[in-house]
Amino acid sequence: MDRSTMSLAAGCVCFPSSWNLQESIGKPVHQIHDLVPDLNPSIGERIKRFLEGLQPGRAFCRENWSLTRSDERNYHPRLKRQKLDETVTLDELHLRLEHQLFTALPSGVLMGIRISTIPLPALSEQREEWNNLKEKIRTMPPEVARYKSMEKAQLTIQRIMNSVRCD
Repeated sequence: MDRSTMSLAAGCVCFPSSWNLQESIGKPVHQIHDLVPDLNPSIGERIKRFLEGLQPGRAFCRENWSLTRSDERNYHPRLKRQKLDETVTLDELHLRLEHQLFTALPSGVLMGIRISTIPLPALSEQREEWNNLKEKIRTMPPEVARYKSMEKAQLTIQRIMNSVRCD
């Protein structure tokens, strides 16, 4: 990201999460985030201050999650991966984690993303994580479910997760 314009200057994405890097090049961060429900109005200014305030030699990490129908890491839109819908089964569901790292460069910000996937049945062995995810899905607003491509599957995923016994 170019810090003087707060826009995406360049990038390389090996395993995109349902977005196309080329469509974002040159756009300001707030415009790239426009598709995320309520993000800009609620924390857009804090994101801007955070990115402007990053200092070289320090790194900050965060995670972003979604659910996918396979463990494939490359979810570029042109691949047209099968979307989540009401026919999804437990064995198809995977928790997709983006481990995001931010660090300052002399005139910009570098963001690195590492993708990992966890089969949902394996997550059921971790009761606290399972219950946290179950609650996030249960309370997810419709616009967020749409953004995460879960709107057609949200009720099915809730039923699946409620039927699994965690030990």
